[in-house]
Order: sequence, then structure tokens, then C-alpha cells
Amino acid sequence: MSSIDVCRGGQTAPVFGRNTACFSVSASSDPSVMTRIVGIFAKRGMVPSQWNSRICGDAMDELQIDLQMDDMSAAETEIFAQSMRQIVCVERVLTSFKHSAENGQP
Repeated sequence: MSSIDVCRGGQTAPVFGRNTACFSVSASSDPSVMTRIVGIFAKRGMVPSQWNSRICGDAMDELQIDLQMDDMSAAETEIFAQSMRQIVCVERVLTSFKHSAENGQP
């Protein structure tokens, strides 16, 4: 069964038929980058459905953030990506999509 788990009120339920926008952000390891990125979503009353961040690089001076947002169109995704690219310390923003089938089939 292909699904995306969405947490609602402490309960996890499978959600089918969603287009999920995926963002991969590479930046300098400045703590303000994370708050600025989440702020882009918060200004629109949105919370990313998934968020992963890690410090990496030989000198541990790089920040890698991977986040996902359910039910986001391609146009909205590009607007959000452009906003992220304007943040100080952000070096690169890549986007992609994943889709879960309506009836639970891949």
C-alpha cells in the first residue's frame, strides 16, 4: 500500500492521492537559515509535512535541509523555491514531486 502518513492530533493516518512537493536546500550552517525557511511557510499558514536537517561537509560548515509539503502545485513550489533562494546563506534549492495514488496503488 502506497501512502503518506500525516499526523493529526497525535494520530497517524494514511493519506492517499496527494502530490507532495519536495525541497532540498543546501546552505551555510547558519542557524537563521532554518527559521527563515520555515517562516516562508508560516507566513502562509502552512507547516511542512516533513522536515529533515543535518550539518555536513568536511568542516561541518554546511547545512542540508530536506522538506516536503503536501498538496502543493508546481507553480506554488517554484514560488516557494525562489523565496528560499533569496535567503542569505542559501546556496542551492532543488525541487521535485512525488505522488501517491488515489486508490492506494503505486
